[in-house]
Amino acid sequence: MPDLPFKRRPEDFIVKEKHTLSFKPKGEYVYFLLKKRNYNTLDALKLLAKELRVPLDQIGFAGLKDKLAITEQIISVPKRYVTAQNYRLSPQVYLRFLGYGNEPIKLGEFLGNEFTVTLRPLGRRQKLKIKKGLNFFTQYGFPNYFGEQRFGSVLGTKDFIARLLLKERYEEALKTYILSFLKSEERQLLNKLWGKWDLMLKYLPPNDINKRAVIKALKRQKPYEKVFKVIPKNIRIMFAFAYQSYLWNETLSLYIANHFKHFLIPIALWQFAVYRQIDKKRWKLLKNTSLPYAGAKKVPAPFKPYFEKVIKEERLDKNAFSAERVGIKLFLEGERPIIVMPAELKIVNEKKDSLTLHFFLPPNSYATVLLKALMGFDG
Repeated sequence: MPDLPFKRRPEDFIVKEKHTLSFKPKGEYVYFLLKKRNYNTLDALKLLAKELRVPLDQIGFAGLKDKLAITEQIISVPKRYVTAQNYRLSPQVYLRFLGYGNEPIKLGEFLGNEFTVTLRPLGRRQKLKIKKGLNFFTQYGFPNYFGEQRFGSVLGTKDFIARLLLKERYEEALKTYILSFLKSEERQLLNKLWGKWDLMLKYLPPNDINKRAVIKALKRQKPYEKVFKVIPKNIRIMFAFAYQSYLWNETLSLYIANHFKHFLIPIALWQFAVYRQIDKKRWKLLKNTSLPYAGAKKVPAPFKPYFEKVIKEERLDKNAFSAERVGIKLFLEGERPIIVMPAELKIVNEKKDSLTLHFFLPPNSYATVLLKALMGFDG
């Protein structure tokens, strides 16, 4: 599949989180609108944690937003840490006071995201393909795959931290964490310096508070398994989510590839199947079914052989699904709708070499997956 012509600059990818929150004049938590440009959500929250001297796991947020974008989302901070109404954390990160409430914001607790995305540069044939895809996916939705954001820790290291934890390879898992989300040259340097803790601290980004805490714990010769407890629990849980997300994607992709005419889209290190023609009976099954995460509950019968194939390839047994490591369960409860129906999917601006799309997606679905489906559509 050719390089995808979107997200060439932050202004081409605008995301606004939608809530039904009501703000109060008083409360235990302060709500802010976090506005960022070309900045990773977790890195922005780390800046805030440092500015307010608040533990990172005390900052509430509903979801991660793309880095190469302009995004708006609501976050919560315990009132006792807040000393001002607005904060300019960097040229790219700004917080605006909204009001108070008595509950922290939690993952997944929002209506969804509104997107305005410009695809460029496009030729005439690419535009026609996208327009056909718009009609098709408006009518039939698209597979609800987890997108690249869920697999950021894997992209450079090519292994899942949760998979290593399952095998009790704690040193390798820590090393994978330290090397994740770094540029290639930084990753290569720190890999060579592994074990030389003072030098690693010298070259680790100064604002990477959690990784620096890990290196300092290793410098104190704490056991590898115990060092993981230095990493905030919400980040450790993301390690588990990443691996489960891959297993979920693989199971659904195998089902679609075996039952529908399809094409493949790239997500992180893999290719997953998207239907391009519909068998209405099977499509209704997909639309009305939620697929559980690996180990969460019994897999619906139509998907069982594909799930079993995936866990066989991963060499997972039933005991793995109840495993706990470093203070977290490696396989978490939950299920996920198989199909996403985008709302208000339309072209709002067309130029000679570009299209600007507007659409709304519910929580826990990925605009990049829809855009890749549109770009690859060959129905």
